[in-house]
Amino acid sequence: MLCSATGITQADPTPLTIGDYFPRKQLLQEANLPAALWQRKSILITIWSPNCGSCFRELDHLQILQEKFQKELLILPVTESSEEEVKTLFKKVNWKLPRLNMIYNDAFFTKLFPHKIISHNIWIGKNDTVQYITDGKQVDEKQLTLFCKGINVNMPQKKELLDFDAKQALWQEGNGRFVDHLISYSYFMREIEAVSPNGGEMLLDSNHVARGFKAINAELAYLYFLETTRKRFSTLPDTKRIWLEVDKKDSVLLRQRICYESWLQNGNREKIYEVLAQDLKAHFPFTWQMEKRKVPSYALEQISDPVSSPKKNKPNGNQVYQFTKATPQGVANELEKHFNLKEPVIATIDRGTLLTIKLYQPLNTLEDLNRQLAPYGLKFTRREQELDMLVIIRK
Repeated sequence: MLCSATGITQADPTPLTIGDYFPRKQLLQEANLPAALWQRKSILITIWSPNCGSCFRELDHLQILQEKFQKELLILPVTESSEEEVKTLFKKVNWKLPRLNMIYNDAFFTKLFPHKIISHNIWIGKNDTVQYITDGKQVDEKQLTLFCKGINVNMPQKKELLDFDAKQALWQEGNGRFVDHLISYSYFMREIEAVSPNGGEMLLDSNHVARGFKAINAELAYLYFLETTRKRFSTLPDTKRIWLEVDKKDSVLLRQRICYESWLQNGNREKIYEVLAQDLKAHFPFTWQMEKRKVPSYALEQISDPVSSPKKNKPNGNQVYQFTKATPQGVANELEKHFNLKEPVIATIDRGTLLTIKLYQPLNTLEDLNRQLAPYGLKFTRREQELDMLVIIRK
C-alpha cells in the first residue's frame, strides 16, 4: 500500500534532535498516514527537494531499500513541493517517480528537523527516539539492518550550523567564532585612531620562526619602502629616500596611514615580503623600483686631513656628542636627528674609516657644526646629488 500524504498544518514545532522523543502516533496520524505503515516499525524520514539533482538517485535507492525492509521499516520521503510539482518535474526529466510513501506540501517536518543541506535523514527507533541524523551517504543496507535490529550504528552524524551567515566575512562570522580556523591570511585596514605606529614587525610562531608581518598605522609609501629594504636587503637607509612621481591626489593616497597584517602557515621572511609585494600590486595602482635621482640632500664629507688637535679647539659650552670609532654614516644619522632634517643624509667618506669626534654647545646651526668639524677635516653641507631612490609611480 502506497500513500501520498499532505503536510501537517499545526503551528511551528519545537525542533527535535538526537535523543529527543518523536510522537509518531500524533504526527503521522495527523499527516493522514495509515497506522499499518508505521506501527511497530523503525522510521527513516528523508527530507528532500526536486531541485536537488542527487535526490533523484537517492529516492531510487530508497525504493530498493524499502522493498527489502518492508516489514520492519517505514521510509518516508518528505518535500515542501506539491505532488503535482513533483510529478511534473519527474516527467520533464524523464525520471520514473519511485514507489514510496511520500509527504508533500510539507511545512512541518522541515521545521521539526531544521537543516540547510539536503537530503536530511532522521532515523527514529521503535522506541520513538530520534537516534541518528545523517546525510544520504549513510543510508545503506548494512546500516539499516543494524538499525532495525536495535543495534547501535557507528556512523558520522550530520552537523550543520543553522545560524551560519555566509554573507559575513568568515573571520567575523558569529562574533569571530572561527578566527582560530585561520591558516593563512593577509589584509589591509584603514588607520586605527589613538594607536601608535609600530614601524612594522615580524610575527613569530611558537618556535620563533617568522610567519607573518604586521604594520600599524604606517604610511602606504612606507610599506613599499619596507618591501624594498627588508626583502631585498637594500642599502636604502630611511624613508627620506622615497621619491613620489605621482600627482597630488596619489601623493595623498601614498601618505595615508593604513594597517597591514599577514600570516603564512608555511612562511619565511622572503615569502612574507613576496606576499606583501603581491598585496601592494593587487590593491593599489602603483609600481616601484630603485632608480638614481638627483635630489636635495645633506652630506658629511672629508675635505682635508685633521689640522689640529680637537682638544685645542674645544669651545666653552658643554659636550653634546662624543663619537668613538663611529662609522661615518652613523655620525651622519645622529646629526640628521639633532637638526631634524627632512632630506636624505649620507656620508661620502670611505666606509672603512672610523671617526672619533667630540661636539659641544652651542650646536644650533650648520655653521656651529662646521666650525667644530673643521679641525677633523670634515664638513656637513646641503647640496644636490644623485642618490639611489625608491621611485613610486602610478601603473
